[in-house]
Amino acid sequence: MTDPSNTISVDREWAESLVGLRMLVESRWWDGYDDGELNPGTISAVGFDDSAGRFFLLELDDEPGAHYPMRYDAVLKYADETHRSYHTYKLPIGLLADPEDEEVTLAQLANSLPPHRRPTVLHPTHQPTTLHNPTTDDLSVQQTSDFHPSDDDASFSQKDDTNWSDEEDANADDDNFESELNNQPELQTPHQQSTDTNPTKFVRTLPEEWQKIGSTEKDSQGRRVTVTPRTIEPVPFTGTADLFTPNITDDELESLKDASGDIRFESVFAHCLPRFGANQETDYFEFIAARMRNYMIHIMRTKNFKPRHYNPSPTVGRKIEAHHVARFYGIHMARMTRGFPSIEETWSSREILKHIGPAAECMPKDAYIDMYRCMHFSDDWEVDENGVENYWEDVAQDARFEPSPEVARHRRKYEHIEDGYNRRWKEIVNFGQWITADESRVAGWYKSGITIGPEPKPIRTGATIHSICVTYGDLATFKLQCRVYGGKHDEDLNVTHPNTASTQKWVNLYNEMLHDFKDKGMSVTLDSAYSGDILFQIARDVWAINMIGTCQSDRSGGGALAKDDKKSMKVGSYEL
Repeated sequence: MTDPSNTISVDREWAESLVGLRMLVESRWWDGYDDGELNPGTISAVGFDDSAGRFFLLELDDEPGAHYPMRYDAVLKYADETHRSYHTYKLPIGLLADPEDEEVTLAQLANSLPPHRRPTVLHPTHQPTTLHNPTTDDLSVQQTSDFHPSDDDASFSQKDDTNWSDEEDANADDDNFESELNNQPELQTPHQQSTDTNPTKFVRTLPEEWQKIGSTEKDSQGRRVTVTPRTIEPVPFTGTADLFTPNITDDELESLKDASGDIRFESVFAHCLPRFGANQETDYFEFIAARMRNYMIHIMRTKNFKPRHYNPSPTVGRKIEAHHVARFYGIHMARMTRGFPSIEETWSSREILKHIGPAAECMPKDAYIDMYRCMHFSDDWEVDENGVENYWEDVAQDARFEPSPEVARHRRKYEHIEDGYNRRWKEIVNFGQWITADESRVAGWYKSGITIGPEPKPIRTGATIHSICVTYGDLATFKLQCRVYGGKHDEDLNVTHPNTASTQKWVNLYNEMLHDFKDKGMSVTLDSAYSGDILFQIARDVWAINMIGTCQSDRSGGGALAKDDKKSMKVGSYEL
């Protein structure tokens, strides 16, 4: 049995549209070269006679007139995503096949099988592998069965072009033919979770595909009619109650009260704090005290730190304890309410307008300074203790609690705290239907670990915190999830989501932020900074979440196309 197709099928119109695409190609793409440099160039032409699929001709900026044939997997890998024109090109994850060739191939495959093994249902017309909505088939991303890009296939030798693998052209047996036919892609119904290896890819809807509500359009009979909004049924809510409520036992509720039966703020505050350990046996203040004790010993040994009040040596034995950390937090909140006077002013008996009496009576100033210096949320340092073999067993006072190996770089110091709060906040409530997502900013200090350095809106230095909170009811504004943004180098967000064709940071962010709220039909109100049609489509069709928000002119994921949108999409309400 022979392969029904002798050449790699390609949609020529689409391939020619990639002429002009800017590229940044690593030197190691050429055999024998690996200087670590990126070589700028352009896809200057296409040719369709290459049986190995090297249809795209790369011309380097410093080698005008010289052309290097590339396969599409290499084009996709080395396309310059930072160039302003990048988003004007249609770059699916696989080579787009010629629709006519695909129809012939399917017919040939079907006829190649014995009658009893032929599938009862075929897709005789061009059926894209993925659809982002039923009205924009032309933007769908597909991957053909005869071309499978991989990093290993994305290299090309200028001196010897005979080293290309011919695996794509290998003859397939009967089982392979049946597999191809029986696994032809199906349209996914709304809310269907993609569990296969080729999930639906959602792309940004072009301006001309939107209809402005209130505008006039011609109907099928040529008559001009006013566009009125259609009713879009929400994803059904499957929860037990519309409003969030506290999830608290009678015993826990009694523990929040004082001797007079009044609920105390500090007890509620402690109830909302995370727990740690396999069975959550370690409370928050003890967890922080252990990190402080470990870090104090570390900087005493490596940085010649001399504590003013505490001394972890066995002879003195004055160590930081959990109730000290609770007092430390209380002093911080007291200072916040007074505009954060300096430590000296807080304990000063002369600065009567700055002095905070409860703070000064809560603990000695030297104890506060020691704890301030040793504040730590993770044992994130490498041990180099002059030959001490069992440092964490013999020297440190507490077991090590280190960052996870896969954690994003900017979260190494506070990963456990952030995850702990997010876990605890959701544990102590019964889920309702409505939540709100927004961002907030906390002030930082110049070149500090928490300072990301954004534009001055509203704080010049500080960290952006993405958060989710309850929208309605007695628990309105109660925080359910937060995440500190790591800037443009945030490793968790600089990836391609399975349901997108390119890197979409807000999709990656909310894939993580909304993890515990998926598949419930919940409704999320978003700030316009996050709103975009790619995110909204994935939320509805994959995560089973209703998204509510407005899109600004630059629409999330818009990139360079946003400038054109301003001309073609005037302010107003639109629908697909």
